[in-house]
Amino acid sequence: MPIREYLDDRSVFSPETVAIMNRAFRTATLRLGFDAGHADRERLATIIIHLARAEPSLSAATLAEQAISTLHVGGLVPGEGIEQIGEGA
Repeated sequence: MPIREYLDDRSVFSPETVAIMNRAFRTATLRLGFDAGHADRERLATIIIHLARAEPSLSAATLAEQAISTLHVGGLVPGEGIEQIGEGA
């Protein structure tokens, strides 16, 4: 599933930025081994979207790496703050 499925308002991002976020999402899901049904795919997408809003000039590789790092810091455990990223997104 492409990251655009997780975007509430696509008009916030240019088509180029959406393409970069999609590459980052695909890269991160492959590196993490998240298949289509993995419970943390939405959390990963939310993190990438948040990062892209904060710094739209990031490359796909940097977005993927930062998103993976954020997930590792949170330990993939609900309630440790990762969900809060999506609250303002």
